[in-house]
Amino acid sequence: MKYIKHLIIAFLLLSVACEKQKADEKLYYFVETLPTSISENEITYNGRFFTGKDSLVEYGFLLFGSNSSLQRVLIADNNKSGYFSVKDSISVNNQISRFVQAYALSENYLNFGETITLENEILNNPVEEIQAFPVSNITLSNATISASYNIGGVTETMGVVLSTEPNPSLENYIRKVKLYDDVFSESQAFYQNGNVYVHRFRGLEPSTTYYAKVYLIHRGKLYYSKELSFTTLGSLINRGNGLTDIEGNHYETVQINNQEWMAENLRVSRFSNGDSILSGNNVADWMNKTIPLYAVYDHNVLDGLNNEEEVKSAFGLLYNGYAIKDSRQLCPEGWRLTTKNDWQELINYSREHIGYYINELDFFLSESYFLTSCRNPQTTRQDCQTNIAPFWYELNYPEEQYDIFGLGIEATGFRYRDGYYESRPEYGRYWLSDPYDAVNQNTISINPSYRTFFRGYLLGTGNSVRCIRDLAD
Repeated sequence: MKYIKHLIIAFLLLSVACEKQKADEKLYYFVETLPTSISENEITYNGRFFTGKDSLVEYGFLLFGSNSSLQRVLIADNNKSGYFSVKDSISVNNQISRFVQAYALSENYLNFGETITLENEILNNPVEEIQAFPVSNITLSNATISASYNIGGVTETMGVVLSTEPNPSLENYIRKVKLYDDVFSESQAFYQNGNVYVHRFRGLEPSTTYYAKVYLIHRGKLYYSKELSFTTLGSLINRGNGLTDIEGNHYETVQINNQEWMAENLRVSRFSNGDSILSGNNVADWMNKTIPLYAVYDHNVLDGLNNEEEVKSAFGLLYNGYAIKDSRQLCPEGWRLTTKNDWQELINYSREHIGYYINELDFFLSESYFLTSCRNPQTTRQDCQTNIAPFWYELNYPEEQYDIFGLGIEATGFRYRDGYYESRPEYGRYWLSDPYDAVNQNTISINPSYRTFFRGYLLGTGNSVRCIRDLAD
């Protein structure tokens, strides 16, 4: 009887506080009625509240019969990060309340969650165990989770909860995906093939162990699959021995799939035979001469770099097309200029290991995310935040860059044929040794916010250079 009295008082408080709530909705407590858990002789009602600022007086559940009349009020006495529950015994004849609704009473307001419909028959006709299959397609950042079940009628919700701690649930997940609800997940949605449901998580952290459970809610009852666990792959960085050019500049290198790549942009001002390359920093020289030239990106448009030497050290040099086609060769002895095929093989190799597949709908999730450095002043990742050039400017998704091979590609920019530089470096753009067509030389442009692409440019433009060598099998 005292519970009914609680409810009557709460309703009176609600009517008095209605106008005040409109004026200050920040005090409003959002309440959710979560799925119930039912065993052979016990039912657990679950709820959650959050957002409110005034003091809570009481929270619990309203139980209604088949004619929608109030039967009982259950007051919760536990609260873990906003979650609360009440256990209730089930009578011998398996009769339970028809409807349940969570509520939270604060000093000023009474707020309700949605009403969940319960069915007596769920106790007599339980869902068969959800069969969760072993996790597959595990890469550095992806994993595929699938499950099947047999059930009659319409399933209200099916999804996956994912956590870095064992025993994930709807109360302690870090990532959740639902099949039938609009829930932001940074992941591909479930898809159904017969009675098999498949979900592909994306954007996971490398070298991390995850725990997952498939769940479904049917007629008010929550079911979980057995727990699954998997560990994403670790770093693919394999440092090489480095190389030194004819001027004594040393470069870090990385070994990738039977090739060794420079992990820095070339900055030599001599050909491999010792002949000097002329400076083309002067705009008139750059525009009018059809001979090999190099240039240093304009430090006046760069943050954190104050002179040509600092730019050269951080960005490397920009070379015109005449320099990269010269028979005296820019790359040190035993090394060569990269080709379109080299980069395409690298892209394909990265896709195999990161599990991302490019299509027109999510083109921005390109392999560039995994080939480029994560250095960015605006990133949310502490290990990537920097104001020391070179770094990426204003990326759409700076926190998702991994540089899995250690190539360290940065936004080092390019120079137009008229002698002017890109207003602010947004790309890493590299000359390739193969021609694009009769008058243009091939290049590759890399930026994590866009798809990597190949394009031809006239020999009078200036781009960066990376060298490569083939390793013995």
